[in-house]
Amino acid sequence: MMLLELCPACDAHRPAARALIHWHRDTDRAPEPLPQIFEDWETEALYARGWVRIPQPEKPRPARRPT
Repeated sequence: MMLLELCPACDAHRPAARALIHWHRDTDRAPEPLPQIFEDWETEALYARGWVRIPQPEKPRPARRPT
């Protein structure tokens, strides 16, 4: 298991980390963009450590039953 930590002082130069820091500090923040902001930051942090995110396969659609 890898633990990723966000440090406002250390990570502010990285675009996705900066966006997450700004979102977190915004008192009027909306929750809707958080999943994408977090995924971008996580991908950026993994890349900085030499890791690569592998996209998850889409879930197959359930088979339709004949009517």
